[in-house]
Amino acid sequence: MRIALCVGEGCLRRVLGQALAVTAFGIGVSVWATDAEPDRATLEYEHQRAVGHAAMPSTMYASNPTETPAPHAAMSSRGNLWERLAGDPSRWRFGADDETATDVFRDQISRVVQEKCVTCHAVGGASGHTRLVFHPSSEADHDALNFDVFKDFLELVTDGANLILEKISGGSGHGGGVQVAADSADYAHFERFLALLRDAQTRGLTPETLFDTVRVAGPRKTLRRATLIFAGRVPTSAEYESIAEIGLRGVIRNVMKGDAFHDFLIRGSNDRLLTDGVMDEILPSYGTFVEFTNGRTRRCEIGSAGSSGDFGIGWANRAEQGARRSPLELIAHVVENDLPYTEVLTADYIMANPFAAEAYGANAEFDDESDDHEFKPSRFAAYYLEDGSRSYYNVPRCGSYVTYAGDLRLDYPHAGILNTTTFLKRFPTTPTNRNRARARWTYYHFLGVDVEQLAARTTDPDALADTDNPTMKNPACTGCHDVLDPMAGAFQNYDEDGHYRSNFGGRDSLDHYYKNDPPGADEAVVEADSWELRETVTIRTHLDDGEIAVGLAGVQNPYRRSMGIGGLTVRDDAGRIVARPRLPYDGSDRGCVRLSGDHYSMQAYCGVSVGVDIVQEGFHRISVDTWRRYSDFPAAIKIWGGREFYRYGDTWYRDMREPGFEDALAPSADNSVQWLSQRIVADPRFAEATVKFWWPAIMGTEVAAPPAETGEADYEGRLLAAQAQHAEVARLGELFREGIGDGARYNLKDLLVEIVMSSWFRADSLFDDDPVRAVALRNAGARRLLTPEELAAKTLSLTGVQWGRQAPTYRRRHNHALTTDYAVLYGGIGVDGATERARDLTPVMASVSKLHAVRMSCPIVLRDFYLLPDDQRRLFAGIDHNDVPINSAGERAIKEKLVELFDKLLGVDATSESPEIVSAYEFFVAAWKRRSGSSRFLGESLCEWNTDSYYLEDLPQGTLSEADLSDPRHVARTWVVMLAALLMDYRYIHL
Repeated sequence: MRIALCVGEGCLRRVLGQALAVTAFGIGVSVWATDAEPDRATLEYEHQRAVGHAAMPSTMYASNPTETPAPHAAMSSRGNLWERLAGDPSRWRFGADDETATDVFRDQISRVVQEKCVTCHAVGGASGHTRLVFHPSSEADHDALNFDVFKDFLELVTDGANLILEKISGGSGHGGGVQVAADSADYAHFERFLALLRDAQTRGLTPETLFDTVRVAGPRKTLRRATLIFAGRVPTSAEYESIAEIGLRGVIRNVMKGDAFHDFLIRGSNDRLLTDGVMDEILPSYGTFVEFTNGRTRRCEIGSAGSSGDFGIGWANRAEQGARRSPLELIAHVVENDLPYTEVLTADYIMANPFAAEAYGANAEFDDESDDHEFKPSRFAAYYLEDGSRSYYNVPRCGSYVTYAGDLRLDYPHAGILNTTTFLKRFPTTPTNRNRARARWTYYHFLGVDVEQLAARTTDPDALADTDNPTMKNPACTGCHDVLDPMAGAFQNYDEDGHYRSNFGGRDSLDHYYKNDPPGADEAVVEADSWELRETVTIRTHLDDGEIAVGLAGVQNPYRRSMGIGGLTVRDDAGRIVARPRLPYDGSDRGCVRLSGDHYSMQAYCGVSVGVDIVQEGFHRISVDTWRRYSDFPAAIKIWGGREFYRYGDTWYRDMREPGFEDALAPSADNSVQWLSQRIVADPRFAEATVKFWWPAIMGTEVAAPPAETGEADYEGRLLAAQAQHAEVARLGELFREGIGDGARYNLKDLLVEIVMSSWFRADSLFDDDPVRAVALRNAGARRLLTPEELAAKTLSLTGVQWGRQAPTYRRRHNHALTTDYAVLYGGIGVDGATERARDLTPVMASVSKLHAVRMSCPIVLRDFYLLPDDQRRLFAGIDHNDVPINSAGERAIKEKLVELFDKLLGVDATSESPEIVSAYEFFVAAWKRRSGSSRFLGESLCEWNTDSYYLEDLPQGTLSEADLSDPRHVARTWVVMLAALLMDYRYIHL
């Protein structure tokens, strides 16, 4: 039984829209492309390079094929090949135990095929119409192609191996007579080869044999799908023709250029990283980027002075968008310029549009300084940390203007995507999360590791109730945190807003609670009102020996008044002074501890911590002299001591694992993310993670994960799919890491080509009824639903018209109905919580696709029939209002146009007599016979051409107003109905 993986499901439903009515008609017959031959990457001598297969004769399949093999002459009395060989393996296995059919074909069979078979069994030869059509040695990859011819024959023909042996020895009515004598060595080689080939096909279903009964799409179909993905259009005739010259791989790689490929890279990256959904402020407004602060204020002043509004907001929004897009644009820049893909993590620059570059204080040069969507490599050239030295003045209604940026200018340690503000805000941190989300998603996207799956989550109530630093000590937690937390520490310099060492003095980005309000601190109310009446607040706590931290902080209160601090003393339980440290007032956050004469002044929201050496473990007393500096306001102080607490100079949490990656520690706290990025790209898992990252952009699904429970539905098939895809990811990852063909290492374009050339992408149909195989291949073939963006681009490229097209905005270069009003309704992702694309057509999505078809069909026909000369028409060249289905000439013209439309729109290779064309023609006639009303084309329908703002842009002024819109024979309106039906077809809205 043949199970088609990509059967056309274009049964069209009745659609109402304006004055159009599309009557249901069935397009249920799938036309098989005559070049649909397997393209496998399993042949050893191809060195893992898949090859294209040549066209099989058109007589091989009917337009609606069945699995019934052609009748053959009766077998001879020599008996069944497999029975004869079963008892004598030496007849066919002469070499090592691991000899394969590939080995024998290469060493023995290929020569015989070229010497004795290819003369007749070739295209144009006497037997070119049979199922055995070989390729001469003059063709590239002829060995691989001919091997597949034998393999396909054995899959399709019952007892095909015996039939081949009969034929070559002159039996079964072979027209060529005896070519290989039954007692010859070559005949024995054929027996051995066919036995090995048959054995490979009949052994158990494994990842290696999963595709043994799968027919892959031919070069034309593969190129069409790939071009729709990478270039947003269908291939040109020249591209189809160049397959023979430079090969399918070369043609696919050549379409990876231009705006459409850029859009593919942006879309595919955003589907994974979701950074376009970051709506928070990216660029801080308080002076970190001085040029951003001043640029906005300056434009605001200009706008206010001219009473023309606040220009500062508009400029700031454009700069924000340039900053927001930086991770995605970096990926696109690396790929489009054939740079090593490792640079997405190691780049010492950031991508910026003209407005973001100005905000960064960078000197990047742009082709168009007003283009929001032009991005160039840039740097954070003027990034300042806060130390209290910055000077500024306030501009009424406009904000601050910085006159002196400060003393702490940072040479920002760029690390590709990882420390862009957008990426860090997309995966924010909190006082309890402590960069773990950033580490988790870095592992997932760039190492292919889902940390949450490393160990099962415990349900033990005792483990869940553990509060004694469980991530460090509890075995129920350490399985994941041993891996996760060191990488979290590598992000130590970035706060919850993604800014580098935002605490005062640029010392760290540790959260306020850890530094100034840690768990376990003792609190005391301060009642003394002056230095003279100061009181001593003392806590008693157990301290380990060695260096520990002693800290104190004012308790926050609504009055935010400062407190006086006289001194800090640590005594042992016997009252002996252990330490009397000097408070590092210059090291406190926000500069809020000040030396005031012979004592300190500390703001109520501040804290300070110092290191103290404890000689002997035991209980100690920590005392501090303190008083309220403003007697009318209450005050309280917190005091703590211990090894796990913050101390001056720390950049990471002492109660967590040290910053690092796997077993290595980060050598420097200043640039630990830069160090991390280098470690990640050097890890072998980075290459495989890249395959997983881009797999959904092409295939439409994630790489298959193994089912969690053996009792799950379709367990065996899903497990097989996971195992086979894991092997494929490993194969592709190794090629990517080492360089594909003659290409450079880590070239993503080459990897994308290899994914498209894989059997997972090209699978077209399978020829058995194995339910496990069917489940495993459920998502094979890339016959996926087009995304909203892909559907819009396809329609525009084919017709010159786009639904709801408007002028670009600073946020959207492509601004049309399927990126705005209908984006999420048609399964896209957006900023409103839709973070995963809908890959299966829902009733709502089907309604949107129908609306798209109805709204587009009339403007497309109007443009082609009435506004463009025949040689400029996109779809309807060579046909006019007089071609009606009332005579043979009209029928012929309409059917020929239908054949052309089926090819252009649906990728179906048909003839005028194909069942689908006959059905479509009958539908056309039925629609035409329902004609009524006005003889003008527009009639009552309104034909909403003006929803596309660029509809008339390339036409001479007055073209529409001066056009003769008559349609006396109702031909144009019938084509509107026909086109709407085709635009709804399953094959139009799918790859």
